[in-house]
Amino acid sequence: MNTDSVGIWWSSPNDPVWTFAMPAYVAPTYHRNRPAATFTMRAPANLAAGTDSDHILVVADPVSGEYAEVWAASVDPGTRTVTNLPGSPGWATGNMITGAGAGTMSNNDGVRAANFSWAGGLITGADIAAGRIDHALVVALPAELLKGGGTTGAGAWRAPATAWDAGYWSGPVQMGSRIGIPAGTPRPAGLSALGSMMFDALQRYGAFVGDYAGGQWPNIYADGHTVNTATACPAFCYWSYNGSSDMEKIAPLLRVADYQP
Repeated sequence: MNTDSVGIWWSSPNDPVWTFAMPAYVAPTYHRNRPAATFTMRAPANLAAGTDSDHILVVADPVSGEYAEVWAASVDPGTRTVTNLPGSPGWATGNMITGAGAGTMSNNDGVRAANFSWAGGLITGADIAAGRIDHALVVALPAELLKGGGTTGAGAWRAPATAWDAGYWSGPVQMGSRIGIPAGTPRPAGLSALGSMMFDALQRYGAFVGDYAGGQWPNIYADGHTVNTATACPAFCYWSYNGSSDMEKIAPLLRVADYQP
């Protein structure tokens, strides 16, 4: 489970104004159409990008529903300006209440490979406090599971994705596929509280394939600002649970809905 990639920064009326000076992000083949733009949002004074190699930044206004997210974000706290790292354009903006959140055939609504918003599908502290995950999850697959698009992307993605990862992957699963646990499958014994919540969410809503994950393991994502590694550990830390973490029990039950080889 990945808690390092992204934490949502919620804006409030008392926060300072930040300027997003975004370069052009136009790639018609991948349905991305973001001409260069400059806009402002309120955000906490300690705004910072994610700590992993993607340097994701997500700011969301809970009142208006407006959001902005940046891949390879560069944050200047002195001028309160956000842009992309040199040579790495990637950004999106929209409304998380009324928007698609998964991209359209004319534009991206997020900076995941699938054009999904990075905020979509995160396990949050509010989920854990409520004792249930009442939404679908998002999952990133490694190369041996994810279907590649070659140079055209034909067959590599399906709705709700509107794009794919550009690598020549060797797997069978299309970007945008829904993976879940079939109805009626009994709950495995020994799941933690978090594992039981994930089992229920995967059986009721599933998880949509939204990205590529380096390494050999699929990634399910949590909000790094409200879910820490210790909280997430029962789901994946098999070395701390005698080789029997929650996902060791859940993974064999997963199936791809309406699989299209």
